[in-house]
Amino acid sequence: MEKHTASYTDIKNSFVIQNLDKPDTVEKYYSLFCVMKNILMRGSPSRPSVYLLSELGEINDSAQGNEPLWLFSKEIPQWNQRIKGYSDNNDYPAETFFYTIIPEFIPEYQFIQTLLLPEALIQEIVPDAPSEFEAQQVDFYLPQAKLIIEIDGEQHKKILQRQKDNVRDAYFKKHGITVIRIAASSIKNQDAALKHSIDAITEILSTCADIRKYAHIFENSNYYTPYMHRLAYDVVMRFQILLLSMLQNEMLSLTASEWEFSLACQFPDSSRLLRVAFEDICLWLEHLCKLCKLPFRKPKIRINEEQMTNPLKIDLDIFKRWTDEYEMNPNTIYIRNDYFDDADYFCVSTSESIRYQVEINENYSDELSLKFLLKNLFGYDDFNDGQLPIIAHALGLNDTIGILPTGSGKSLCYQLCCLLQPTVNFVVSPILSLIYDQKQNLDEFGITRTAYITSDQTVEEKNSIIKDFGRGRYLLVWISPERFQTIAFRETLQQINFAHNFSYAVIDEVHCLSEWGHDFRTSYLNLVKTIRQYCPQATLLGLTATASQFVLEDLKKEFGIRADSIKSVSSMSRKELSFHIVKSEYNSKYNTLLQILNNLNSMNNQIFELRGEQPSCGLIFTVAANGDKGCKNVATKLSSDLKIKTSAYYANLDYDVGKGQKKAVQEAFKQNQTPLMVATKAFGMGVNKKNICYTIHYGLPWSIEAFYQEAGRAGRAGQKSDCYILYSPEPCEKEILDEIFALRTDIERLNILRAQLSSDLSSILYLWQQNNDGVDADLEMMRWVMNSLSKSQSTIICCDEEHKKSPVEKAIYRLTLLGFVSDWTVIEWGEKNGKFNLIVNEYSLDTIRHNFIEYIRRYDSVFSLEDTAEKYRAYQSILGDTSLKPYARYMKALLQWSYDNIVYSRRQSINNIRVLCDSNMDSDQIKLYVDNYFKFSETTILLDNIVAKPNDYLTWFDLLYTKNTEDGFQILFEPISVVKANEILVSLQRYLESYRFNTGLNFAAGILLIMCGKFYDTDALERFDDAFGTIDTFDMETQNAIMNECLKFGSSIEHENRMVLGDYLASRYPHKAVEIYNALQDLGSLTVALGPMEKRLNKIKEKITW
Repeated sequence: MEKHTASYTDIKNSFVIQNLDKPDTVEKYYSLFCVMKNILMRGSPSRPSVYLLSELGEINDSAQGNEPLWLFSKEIPQWNQRIKGYSDNNDYPAETFFYTIIPEFIPEYQFIQTLLLPEALIQEIVPDAPSEFEAQQVDFYLPQAKLIIEIDGEQHKKILQRQKDNVRDAYFKKHGITVIRIAASSIKNQDAALKHSIDAITEILSTCADIRKYAHIFENSNYYTPYMHRLAYDVVMRFQILLLSMLQNEMLSLTASEWEFSLACQFPDSSRLLRVAFEDICLWLEHLCKLCKLPFRKPKIRINEEQMTNPLKIDLDIFKRWTDEYEMNPNTIYIRNDYFDDADYFCVSTSESIRYQVEINENYSDELSLKFLLKNLFGYDDFNDGQLPIIAHALGLNDTIGILPTGSGKSLCYQLCCLLQPTVNFVVSPILSLIYDQKQNLDEFGITRTAYITSDQTVEEKNSIIKDFGRGRYLLVWISPERFQTIAFRETLQQINFAHNFSYAVIDEVHCLSEWGHDFRTSYLNLVKTIRQYCPQATLLGLTATASQFVLEDLKKEFGIRADSIKSVSSMSRKELSFHIVKSEYNSKYNTLLQILNNLNSMNNQIFELRGEQPSCGLIFTVAANGDKGCKNVATKLSSDLKIKTSAYYANLDYDVGKGQKKAVQEAFKQNQTPLMVATKAFGMGVNKKNICYTIHYGLPWSIEAFYQEAGRAGRAGQKSDCYILYSPEPCEKEILDEIFALRTDIERLNILRAQLSSDLSSILYLWQQNNDGVDADLEMMRWVMNSLSKSQSTIICCDEEHKKSPVEKAIYRLTLLGFVSDWTVIEWGEKNGKFNLIVNEYSLDTIRHNFIEYIRRYDSVFSLEDTAEKYRAYQSILGDTSLKPYARYMKALLQWSYDNIVYSRRQSINNIRVLCDSNMDSDQIKLYVDNYFKFSETTILLDNIVAKPNDYLTWFDLLYTKNTEDGFQILFEPISVVKANEILVSLQRYLESYRFNTGLNFAAGILLIMCGKFYDTDALERFDDAFGTIDTFDMETQNAIMNECLKFGSSIEHENRMVLGDYLASRYPHKAVEIYNALQDLGSLTVALGPMEKRLNKIKEKITW
């Protein structure tokens, strides 16, 4: 028989379907039937569809106390053959006990006859019972009382059998189950022993709350009258599961013109309920078929009509528990309640993944079908901008990266995709707060067949969830990335993939996957490779709100996708957010914070009071947990000064306060028990709390990306919200800041310069440098790993006081980049006693050299060790350093390149947010700047072209011209306006965070900054010098062509800025000064052009004077 746990209302009982013994038939619609079954059973209970609500009305459980319904029939069940006895002498003591002893000796509990299960399997009673009990049964089991009643015949007096009985009884006792044994002879003689056993049974029943509940129902003849509306919904659910099961085994077919049913059901209006169930199923299937491009024709349904040819016989009773009556009537399908009230039989209905063929274009669109699913699964009428392209691409089983603004519904993208596949799925998530939040959000949508595996859980809890995951008990599971580095979990993944199939491996906050990401995780670095190996059929779906260009390049490489598999929106704008930058002296920052909060409190009507269901809550972000400006101290001071309840949230909260504290703090904030939280970035990603109306960054954020991501916690219900940066500028000389953010400043020099800082910038640089030990230290760590492998003749690496887990794992990762190591797993997790198992490759200097070059070319397409350009000399020098062993040279060269570029990238990210904070932009200007920074447009396409071909000068100038159409057909190219140039510069800043020495980008930055009058206020001179340094290596024809194009464009800019361009070009190429002046007509090149004449005149003057 099939067993199911599925309902639309809170029903205590699962149910069974009997006489559906025909095996499933896998045909073209089969996977859709599985999807449909999973959708119906996605929650406990599941939400009814819009159609069901329109037909049956709203469910109002709260009016009836929100209590689960306990289904119960007063009719005594009739067992035909299940209750055993001795047919040879017509002796049936168990049957006598059931039908005679119970009503005579315990009449007040006679109703337990409907609750007792005869011949219950031990593995039903204790699901994980050992194999020694396989196929063994007990005479009667009463699940509500955890009571087994054994009727022992003469054979139980034998020593061997008695020993077996004792073993079983002890096992049951260990699991909280009482066994009462009654001798068959006592039943026959009704002796004192029987009465003693009955007294024991009665005592147990009298103390059992569930039995008291059933007694109340038994005594109240009108108990179910108020609940008939709720019960109607569950009649429908049971009909729907039946229909889908019959479709799966082809007792029904979508190709049939008619479905005929002979229905026996005492529930009122049952024929109509079957018809409603049918119509609802057809609605769902019609839309699913459309998305798969499968034909769908709704059959005609006939119920209890005359002249039906061969109707399917159905007997449904919403109250009765099952018996063996189905064996006597094999042509009738019975739907009855199960005996185990608390059992959950849900298991994902699995099949091959579905490659949907979703079309969304001008000529044809499946949007209506997707909106039907959206409305019925999540309650939304429409998709947010950007969601549809991600969902459509991923539903086609295409590896996909989705980039959406915070609060735009990234999570819904993967959740909808997972629900539309007949498989299990998993989500890799980097932060516990994000995992808990997304689980809670899905629960609120009535999608509860999910779970998570986190470090907060006990070993037993984790093992239980992993076991159930392997059994297919969850539609999706959230998993922390570290777990993928354990061999046991990898093997579990492989087993699950084989048994149930994975459709999606979702990587949330996918920017963490790249070493270039502002929030990368070491545990993410090997993630995609592991998923590919152990879940080869899984489609990758990565989601993030932000990703730099280098991060996108990493993601494309890791996912093995092209740019057209990265889906985003043209604008990342959040119209409901207002941005404000408030400057304050470093030592006065806290007082300014109080002022901001008090102003907000005045404007927004008492934000500190927890009034109503949706008070106005806030988030303050600090860069650290400890110290005067850390979240712990700030939260404590605010609580005291404002007389409000605040909480602090940071990565090591559980370690400092106690296990489970982070989850408790997050839950209290989400449940509006705290109006204000002060947190580090540990709370920044993905948390969905609708009523946050303001955020404050208490200091300089890490980057524009980090600021936007964290500020995006506000306004998630569409309400107007304020996002502040409370910024303390550095009171140092401009030259110090210029050098800190110069192209070629290395980490050693950065350390020296940081000592001259004393404000926000000092704090953020200090924290970043704490996690970066420098090239030499990292090189020693890589060499230590390789030496440990060599000395021990083992693949095990053991950490210690000097070689801690985190830096060792990063060293191992870098060894994989060069090809020394192919993979690694974690055996022990402690920082000082961590232990890794490595898989070492066969390698040579040639393979290491090849891997080194290919890695760098991922980010610098023209990189060559033969190139004599200045930007590559440091690596050539390292590779020629004979003081290092040959392999160590490549290790050091890789580290040097990484530090050069990652240090540069981090500095540029910090500088971009610093420049924004130093500006005097108002809220609208800041919003426009942020929008342009993230915007995907024709400009970013052109910038991508420059990245791909940095030395193709024609692509540079494409950026500087706009296309206009004259007379409807002739295309004219006109120089861009200053407004457009400023817009491009903002987008370009995002690219320049990643690409330090890209010739085309640096040329574009230089000339655009000249056009906008910002050449001397920025790093334009350094970038222009780098670009023209490379241009000087081009052939003369190309050099001349670039000069001509440069002069042509330069002639269109304002005279004052033209003078800057002329001065630069003529100073660099004085022999072309006259040509430059003739083109630009500027004073700068004229001054250079007249320089030689002035010298000659001065010499003549000297001669005349002398």
